[in-house]
Amino acid sequence: MQKRRDKLAGFLIVFFIVFAGYFYTLAPTVSFWDCGEFIACSYILGVPHPPGTPLVVLVGRIFTLLPIFSEIARRVNLASALSGSLAAGFLYLIVVKLWERWRGSPSFLHHLAAGACAIAGAFSFSVWDSSVEAEVYSPSNFLVVFILWLGLLWEDNLKKHGSKNILFLILYLVFLSIGVHLLPFLAFPGLLIYILIVDHEIHRDKKLVYLFLALSGGALFFMIILKAAANVQILPLMLLLSGLVYTVIINFRDFGREKPPVITRNISLCILLIFIAVSTYAYLMIRAHLDPDINEAEPTTFKALWAVFNREQYGPMQLFPRRTSIETGLSLIPAFWEQIKIYLKYFSWQYVPFPREDVNTVLRFLSVIGTYLYVFLGIFGMWVHYREDKKTFWYLFITYLLTGLGLVVYLNLKFSPSDPNPAHKPREVRERDYFFLTSFFLFALYIGHALAYLAEKAKEKWEKKEALYPVYAGMVILAFLPFISNIKSHVNRRGNWMAHDVGYNMLSTCRENSILFTNGDNDTFPLWFYQFVKRYRLFDAEEKKGVIVANLSLLNTSWYIKQLKRRGVPMDFASTFENTVYRRKWEEARMTGKTDKDFEEWVIDHLYPTRSLDGKILYVKDMAIRNIIATACGRKLPFEDMIAPVDSFVKKYIESGFNPSVNIYFAVTVSKDNRQGYEEHFVLEGLAYRLVEEKGKNMIDFARTESLLYNFRYTSIFDPNVYKDDNARRIISNYGAVFFTLGNGYRRKVIPERNYFLMYTRDLKLNLTPEERKYLEKAKKAYLMGMRFLSGDIAPFVIELKGVLCLLGEYDEAEKILKETIATTKNPEELAFYYSLLGDVYYDKGDIQKSKQAYTNTLEINPKEENALAGLLEIAWYKEKNETAARKFLRKLMKNPEIFAKVMRYCNFRQKKDLLIAGIEEWLKEHPDDKEARRMLDSLRRM
Repeated sequence: MQKRRDKLAGFLIVFFIVFAGYFYTLAPTVSFWDCGEFIACSYILGVPHPPGTPLVVLVGRIFTLLPIFSEIARRVNLASALSGSLAAGFLYLIVVKLWERWRGSPSFLHHLAAGACAIAGAFSFSVWDSSVEAEVYSPSNFLVVFILWLGLLWEDNLKKHGSKNILFLILYLVFLSIGVHLLPFLAFPGLLIYILIVDHEIHRDKKLVYLFLALSGGALFFMIILKAAANVQILPLMLLLSGLVYTVIINFRDFGREKPPVITRNISLCILLIFIAVSTYAYLMIRAHLDPDINEAEPTTFKALWAVFNREQYGPMQLFPRRTSIETGLSLIPAFWEQIKIYLKYFSWQYVPFPREDVNTVLRFLSVIGTYLYVFLGIFGMWVHYREDKKTFWYLFITYLLTGLGLVVYLNLKFSPSDPNPAHKPREVRERDYFFLTSFFLFALYIGHALAYLAEKAKEKWEKKEALYPVYAGMVILAFLPFISNIKSHVNRRGNWMAHDVGYNMLSTCRENSILFTNGDNDTFPLWFYQFVKRYRLFDAEEKKGVIVANLSLLNTSWYIKQLKRRGVPMDFASTFENTVYRRKWEEARMTGKTDKDFEEWVIDHLYPTRSLDGKILYVKDMAIRNIIATACGRKLPFEDMIAPVDSFVKKYIESGFNPSVNIYFAVTVSKDNRQGYEEHFVLEGLAYRLVEEKGKNMIDFARTESLLYNFRYTSIFDPNVYKDDNARRIISNYGAVFFTLGNGYRRKVIPERNYFLMYTRDLKLNLTPEERKYLEKAKKAYLMGMRFLSGDIAPFVIELKGVLCLLGEYDEAEKILKETIATTKNPEELAFYYSLLGDVYYDKGDIQKSKQAYTNTLEINPKEENALAGLLEIAWYKEKNETAARKFLRKLMKNPEIFAKVMRYCNFRQKKDLLIAGIEEWLKEHPDDKEARRMLDSLRRM
C-alpha cells in the first residue's frame, strides 16, 4: 500500500510540475501550421486534412465546451498540455516499476531518478513544442507511453484472474489511436516480442515463437504480393494483419486449455474491439455528408474515406529512391546517412540551446558538453537496462528504435530547411523534428536508468545521508536544465498572438463579397480559424457579404473545386467543356451506368494538368482561376480560351469589360508563379492584391492600404518577450514588404526613378512643394514602420529611408538610424555598406571631414566598396577642388582594374562627366593602345 502511495505521489508531483511549465507557456490562441485547422474543426465538428484524425476532433470538441478560458483556441491547446503531462507521469511510473522489479522496493533515489528523467523528457524541445498547441503529436506520444506501461502492468498481473483484459485494452487503444496518429502503432512490435519472451519463460517451449514467425512471414508475403499485383497501400493492410496476428498470439495458449466457446468469445471480443476503436472514422463520413465549412477531401463514400485514411491526396509513401538522393545524385547509403544526420541534428536540439539557437561562444561550448552528457547517460542507461532485464529491455528498446531510426527509414524525408549546404535539395517546407518526439522522449527513460544506477553506487560508497545531497542536486539540475535551456525558444508561446492576428488582418484586407486566393497552411488555417471560430467575415454569396478563402494548393483537387462552387464561388465548367470530347465520354458513362453525376460535376472529377497553347503547363488550379474570373464577369469561357496563353486570356477577359460579381484578391503570400500574368492588373490593398481592369505597374490603393496597415492588429509582433522562429519571421516580413511598397509608392509621386537612385540624393536639387513634402513624410513613416517587422536584410529600407530623410533635410535623423543599424549589424559586407551610406549623409549635410572618416571606416572593412571609393573621389574633386589628389586616387584605383571599372560605372551612372574624362585620361596614360577607351574619351569630350 505504501508503495502505491509513493508512486501516486511521485506521479502527481511529476504531472503537476510538467503541467505548470506547459500551462505557463501554453499558446493563448491559434498557432501557425495545422493548429488553426484542428481548432476550427473541433469547434464546428469539421473534417480536417487526411488522414482525418477524427478522435482528435472529437476530443477537441469536448475541450471547446469547457468554460475555463474565453479564448476557444486556448481550451483546445490545453488538451495537448494535459497529454504531455500525463505522458511524463507514466514515463515516471515505467522507470519506477522497472526498478521495483529489479530491487524489490524502490528507494527515494529511484523515485528521484525516475522523476528527473520524466521532467527532462517532458521539457525536451520537440516534446514541449508540441505540448503547448493544438496538434496530434502530444496525444499520440502519451498513448505510446501509456501502452508501454500497460504492457508492464500485464506481466505484473499475469498470474491474476483477468490479466488478459489488459491485453484487450492495449489492442483497443492501439487501434483507437489511429484516430489520433499512427505513431502509437509502433508500440505493437515491441509488445508482441515482449509477449513471446514472457510466454517462453512460463511454458519453456517455442510454439508461440514459431507461430508468430509463421504468421508474420505469411502476412509479409501476402502484403508484398498484393503490393506487386494491385499496388495496394501497405499501411492499412499492415495495421489489419498486425491486429489479427496479435489476436491469435494472445489467445493461442487458450487452445486446449479453455472451452471452445471461451476461445470464440475472446477472439470475437478482439475483433469487436478493433471495430469499435476504428469506428471513430465513421465520424468523418457522417460529418462530410452534412458538409461543414471545413470538409477536407469530402469523404462521403467508403472509397473517399479509404482515400483519406491512405492520404492519397499527398501521393504514395515510397522508400526508394531516398529523397536526399533525387537532386544530389547520392547513392543509397550516403543518401540514407544524410537522413540519419537529420535525425541526429534534431536530437541535438532537445536539451540545450545550441545548435538550434544562435548563441554566444560560451553557451555553444556548454551546449556541446550538455548534449554529450545526456547522450552518455542515455547510452549508459541502455547498458544498465540490458544488464538488469533483457526481457523489458527489448520491449522498450524496439519501440524506441522504431520511433527513431524506424521512422527515418519509413518517412524518407527531404533535407532540413535549415541545412547550411546549398546543394542539399529538395527541402521540407518546415522542420520535421516533431515526427521523432516520442523517440526523444523515450531516450529520457534511459537517462533515468543511468541516474538510478549511479545514485545507487554513490549510496553504497557514501553511507552518510549528507554526502548524497550533491547527487540529489545533480539529478534536479539534469531534470530542469532542458527547461532552462528551452524556455526562451519557440516552445514558449506565452503572449504569442501572431497567427491569430494574421487571420484577422488578412480577412480585414478584403472588401465585402470577395474571393481571396491563398498559398498554403499559414495563410489559410489562421483565416479558417478566425472565420469559423470567431465568426468573422463569413461568406454569404446571396447577401454579397464576407470573404471566401480559396487555397491554391487545394484548388488542384476536384472535391475542393466542387465545394467552392457550392459555397457560391462563380464557376461554370459545363460551358467550358460543352463542345469537347468530355461531353461524349460523359454521355457514354451515363449510358453504361458508370456515373450518375451531372456533366459539370463529372468534368470537375476528370480535370487534370494540361498544356496551354504556348506549351506551358496549365495546372488544375490555373484552369479554376481562369474559370472563376470569366464566370464572375458573366462570361462563358470556351475551352480554347481556358488553354490560351496567359497574356491572351488577360487581354480578352480582364483588359476588356472586367466587372466581376465578386472582388478577386490574391494574398501577398501567394507565390510569384501563381500570380504570373495577372500582376499588371493588381492593385495593392493591405495584405492582398485586388484584380482590376486597369493596367499598370506597382499600383496601390493608397487610402485603403494606409488605413488598413495602420489599423491592423500587431498584438505580439513587437513584444521582445515573444519568440519568433524562422517561420514567424518570414510571415511577419510580409507586413514589412507591404509597408515598403507603400513607402515606395509615395516616394515615386515625388521621384519616380528606380529604388537605389535614392542612394545619391546629393544629385537631386529639389524645391519640394508642400504636397511633395507630405508624400515624402508618408513614405518616411511607412519605411520606419516597415523596418520594425524585419530581422534580416533591411538594406532596401535603409537606402530609401536615408534618401527620403536627406531630401527632407532631416540629416540628424538619417545619421541616427544609420548608426543604430551599424551597431546591430554583424555581416562585414553589410556593415561596410552602411558606413558608406553614413558617409553619403555627412556629404549631403556638408560635413566633409565626417564624410571622409565614414568612407575610410568603410574601406577598412571592405577595401572594394565602390560607393565609398567614389565618395572619396568626389570629395577630392568637388569639395576640396584638388584635381591632383583626385587623379592620384584614380591611378591608385587602376592597380585593381576590377575596382577601377566599378568606380567608372558609378561615375557614368551618376553622370559625372568630368570624373569619367579624368579617369579615362589616367587610364590611357598607362594603356595608350586601348582604342575603345580613346573612343569613349573622344565621345565624352564632344558631348
